[in-house]
Amino acid sequence: MNASDRDRTEPFHAKAEELTMLIPDTQPIPVTKLCDWISAPFAGNGRKKLCSREFNSALTRMGLLEDQPTVDGKPQKTPTLLGTSVGLLTKKRFSGGRTKPVILYSPAALQYVLDHFDEIMRTIEQLREEKNGKKSLP
Repeated sequence: MNASDRDRTEPFHAKAEELTMLIPDTQPIPVTKLCDWISAPFAGNGRKKLCSREFNSALTRMGLLEDQPTVDGKPQKTPTLLGTSVGLLTKKRFSGGRTKPVILYSPAALQYVLDHFDEIMRTIEQLREEKNGKKSLP
């Protein structure tokens, strides 16, 4: 894909009914794999992949994730009580010479994502519009 092809791709978008063929994984997965899993049916259709940063921002806006400061003062996403109740898990992983928490999506959380996908996408669209300085629709 060259630069002009990238310019012609549109941001990821989908409706819940387009995801009916997806079957949730039986093991907890990180957000990057979740976004790949959701994006896979649309590969090569002129859409960018679902961005994990946008996805996390939407779940933060929806109250499932929150920013908690780390030891060095940087924000780290962690599940809220609501997020934990729908199946978001935190597991410690060793990366870059240090241990850090990683959010994993259990099968129940993956099903929650599928069940609330249209709401998640509306929130992502609102965040995109706010970022681009446009007013979001009600």
